[in-house]
Amino acid sequence: MLGFSVYEENINRVLVWARYARQLRPEILVILGGPQITFMPGEALAQMKDVDILCRGEGESVLPALGRALDTGRPLAEVPGICYLEQGKAVDTPQADLVEDLDLLPSPYLEEIIDTAGKSRVILLTSRGCTSPCTFCYTTRASNKKVRFHSIDWVIAEIKHLRARGISDFWFADPNFAFSRKRLVELLQKIIATGANLFEVAGFITANFAALSCRPEALLMLAQIYLHLEEYHATHQCMTQLKAKFSDDAEVKHFLAGPFTCYRFKRRGTAAPGCRVIYDCKGILDGQVVPTTEAYYQDAVLGSGKLLPDFEAGLQGMKAGRVSQFAVRFPADYGNSELAGRAVMFQVFLHQVMEPVIIEHMDGLLDNAPQNIYRFNDLEGLRKQNENLYYMALKDSLPQKLICEMTDFLSLMNFYLKLGFRQQAETLLDLLPRDGSTLEHEGRILLADSWPEKAYEILSPIAGSSAEAAINCAKALIKMKRYDEAEKIVGSPSLAHDIQALDLRVGLASLRQQPLDIYLARMDDLLDRQISYM
Repeated sequence: MLGFSVYEENINRVLVWARYARQLRPEILVILGGPQITFMPGEALAQMKDVDILCRGEGESVLPALGRALDTGRPLAEVPGICYLEQGKAVDTPQADLVEDLDLLPSPYLEEIIDTAGKSRVILLTSRGCTSPCTFCYTTRASNKKVRFHSIDWVIAEIKHLRARGISDFWFADPNFAFSRKRLVELLQKIIATGANLFEVAGFITANFAALSCRPEALLMLAQIYLHLEEYHATHQCMTQLKAKFSDDAEVKHFLAGPFTCYRFKRRGTAAPGCRVIYDCKGILDGQVVPTTEAYYQDAVLGSGKLLPDFEAGLQGMKAGRVSQFAVRFPADYGNSELAGRAVMFQVFLHQVMEPVIIEHMDGLLDNAPQNIYRFNDLEGLRKQNENLYYMALKDSLPQKLICEMTDFLSLMNFYLKLGFRQQAETLLDLLPRDGSTLEHEGRILLADSWPEKAYEILSPIAGSSAEAAINCAKALIKMKRYDEAEKIVGSPSLAHDIQALDLRVGLASLRQQPLDIYLARMDDLLDRQISYM
């Protein structure tokens, strides 16, 4: 039995793998579940000839029942929450019951059912269901107009467990993540306390600013990100907008009232409570370095609660530029079972100590905030270990110096776009050579950072000589809703066998509201072409 969880973003890939699996083992039973399947008409099984069963309910309930039926030879009709073909006709069984307390369900991460080795991104659900009456969405009907929650402690336990295994990117797939504003604020505050990717958050806010501008939370978070990255003018602009638009909001009032904590480099400073420290570390257990404890250019504020008590105690009193060694005991419930409850000897090098500077009023950010210059020789190490410091080191470098290392130059442009600094990004664009390879890199970044107009402007002159440029021109046109022009590009003879072009043609058949037989023919062509390359 082979099962897939199907979403809009992966259904095409799922159909490819189902067909490939069926070619390898014709007797295999293929099951599809997930949002795309819950209310999919049973007749779809006749069109998806490589699929046997649709799982209509929650997999934690339906799949064990299905497994027991298959093991014992009981009729599929006795399994609630599935759809299958019998003599060519679709058979739907009664709906399966929903589990009310989501914390009773096993976590595939905490129980290590899912292997996250080598991955940086995972999907999380903090809740299920929705009560909104949107006619285009399946969720309200599937959840019986109810929302069920995991406890916040349960969610944070998953995040901490995964971060200890190197996961840095979390996609929350809740149908209605903001259903309870009070719960959302509490959850986000705890997530921020565990560490967040500032550029991904900023990129989401700036890319969707028109839709988010009616709520103060987006501007609040953006102001906090700018403040952390020492972009004080941008911080002040956000604060000014907050003051003008949301002056009656309690959280806005509290934030704008200050004070604001900044940090200033202290030459040969000594680590003390309230100081920000930048350090390298590695833990040694039984004479061997534990890989999960080895980290470089880590950034923390002493006393913030981010560090283990023994580790923070070992840092205090250290001078910048020095090395120290001390023992750290991990809590018994620590997310990494290799370290839980054990004492590990740490070696630590302290790069920098930064002392706190208190700014009492928002206007002081323009005049009194410290102006640090970040100088680190190992930009590659920063890129891999600490994006925030990497960005601050890049923006303090001369563009002419950065252009010698294209990765650093394009990374800075990417950071500027995510932060919403299009003018700074455009200045960098003007300095780049106009060769095809560089233009292709620029186009990818501009598309990823929601500037399709600029991507199309840059790529269209080389689209005739570069398949990648042509594909990305089509993607830019689709984002600009210029579907007919995109169709002309992906339908050109030169892209007749290109997988990406075929995939875009499937999507365009839907966007252009073409007949179903055209959509299905394009989908079949795409699947066969993908299989031929496997």
